[in-house]
Amino acid sequence: MPRFRTIEELLLELYRNRGLLSGMFGKRYLSVTEEEILPLLDDDPEKLERLVGYGILEKEHNTYSLDSQLREFFEEFLEINEEVHVLYIREYLDKIDNLRNYYLKETNQRRKNQHSQKIKHYLRRINRVTLGNVKTLRKKTDDTYKAETNYEVKRDTLKDLRDQRDKLEGVLQAVEQRLSDELFFRNAADEEFLFIIHLTKINIQSARHNLLEIQQQIIDYLNQVEHRSAVIEKVLRLKDIKDKMQLNELTDFERQVKDIAGLPALKREQFRTRLPLRLISEDEQLHQLIRKVAAKKHSRHLEKFNVADELADKDLEDHYKTAQTYNLDKLFKIFQSKDQDLFRFILWHPFNREVDQRERLKLFCRMASKFADRLHFTHQTEQYHHWEYALIYPNNKKQSHARDTQKR
Repeated sequence: MPRFRTIEELLLELYRNRGLLSGMFGKRYLSVTEEEILPLLDDDPEKLERLVGYGILEKEHNTYSLDSQLREFFEEFLEINEEVHVLYIREYLDKIDNLRNYYLKETNQRRKNQHSQKIKHYLRRINRVTLGNVKTLRKKTDDTYKAETNYEVKRDTLKDLRDQRDKLEGVLQAVEQRLSDELFFRNAADEEFLFIIHLTKINIQSARHNLLEIQQQIIDYLNQVEHRSAVIEKVLRLKDIKDKMQLNELTDFERQVKDIAGLPALKREQFRTRLPLRLISEDEQLHQLIRKVAAKKHSRHLEKFNVADELADKDLEDHYKTAQTYNLDKLFKIFQSKDQDLFRFILWHPFNREVDQRERLKLFCRMASKFADRLHFTHQTEQYHHWEYALIYPNNKKQSHARDTQKR
């Protein structure tokens, strides 16, 4: 397995593949295939094998992932770690105890200074990991209660977080006690050492106060989960009795809820039937019926409008060709971002090739038909040359155009 000989080589390799590392870090919890990685490496399989050989990427069967050490480094440095690392603090404390013993037994001043620098390093690590653990624990507690839909999983996860909180509090208490009681730490060698110890004590005290709040929060969440679980079990039991048609015989449910006026009721289901525009324009009797219904509901009055001439059969020719030429979905997305009616948008839209007005008219009709459920058809019309057309807007522009109409 090849190795990097210098820091410069490692940094150069990481910088050269910064795009890949960024993408892999974003997908660190997903399985990434070779087909997804190669476009980020100029479709060069040799580059992929090189990264696997140097240990930057890990390969398992046919999937790839970022090296676990790099992932943990990125997560910790960016402070987006999603795990509570209690054992890290215990490990750092054990290393500090060993280095303290080495320091006290060492007679060479240069070596004593080296041990002292390492102790400072691990104390800084304890500071960083402690603050990160408290932040992660609080976030996971809130996310579990608010986002987890399975009550059993939610309850078990909260209990696990409670155990992690207790372990974290225990190890922080051990660190605080060590720094306060040991003569070595109370008589540190230099001012920097004393400052780091003082800062560590302050951070641990702050963390323990936060852990008390998190403990109370977890207890409250667990009580609410247990209460909701009990309610759901009762509801399911009532439903089972009702399905067996024994609700009145086995319970007094109807007597209990008879005088309760605050029980929620199901909303009335509303069914909407959209009529084809062509059917309305061709059937005069249906047209008159719609007018009567609108008048009874006190809706806005329908104004008389001239119906445009029917399109000739030749105007509808080459329908398959038109459908193949234009990407209607993409065109509709562009239209949604514009503050125009559909006809003017199609009339002035810059296509990749020259499109005459008659073909634009056919495209207007196809768009109005295909996306009818996502469009707002107004009762206003305008004239362009010998064509009279209805003003049609996307639904997301409906309210703003209604206000503009009232102002006019």
